[in-house]
Amino acid sequence: MKNSTIAIIIVVILVIGGVYLFVNKDKYFAPKEDNINQTTGPQTYNIEISNLAFNPSELNIKVGDTVIWTNKEDARHVLFSLKSGEISSKTLSKGDTYSHTFNKVGEFNYSCAVYYNKLNGKIIVS
Repeated sequence: MKNSTIAIIIVVILVIGGVYLFVNKDKYFAPKEDNINQTTGPQTYNIEISNLAFNPSELNIKVGDTVIWTNKEDARHVLFSLKSGEISSKTLSKGDTYSHTFNKVGEFNYSCAVYYNKLNGKIIVS
């Protein structure tokens, strides 16, 4: 009698434990957040134009990614590529943006036509 009572208690504990684990399976058996690749598609990056500088001044991105430049200062800016012709904005007043999607690998040096000697940046596409 004593052995059968112990066996029943063990079975009940195992059943309760199994039900608990089944109900909470996501908590205990789901993949960890840091193991999930969260950068599966094209990304968007922002560059601010402020204090006569691009921030960041150099950016590493992948093919298909988009860069958005935002003019945060009162001065007007016109962005252009130094060699490739890849980047070519209209005149950007304060608050205006210019975006470009990069579809080929390379280094794209760019500048502002108004502040050519002071305002330069680089996009590296891999």
